[in-house]
Amino acid sequence: MCYAVLSWGPQLSVAAGVIVPEHGARSFGLINASLGAGTVIGGLLAIRYEPERPLPFRGPGPPAPRVRTGSRPAVSTRP
Repeated sequence: MCYAVLSWGPQLSVAAGVIVPEHGARSFGLINASLGAGTVIGGLLAIRYEPERPLPFRGPGPPAPRVRTGSRPAVSTRP
């Protein structure tokens, strides 16, 4: 969150000040639309991704329960 606030916010204002005078508001809008579409596509791909070996839960309290998703076995059969 801090990265987004401290980098993307100022970057958007600086980019607008550079791109709009040289290339027009339409170019700036197309760039932002492309960034938004890439965010949506990346999010959809991330939802579909199932790591073969997920990271173990390392926080306080009891371990998180393993939830089976998809058709793969919950436990790896590899040695």
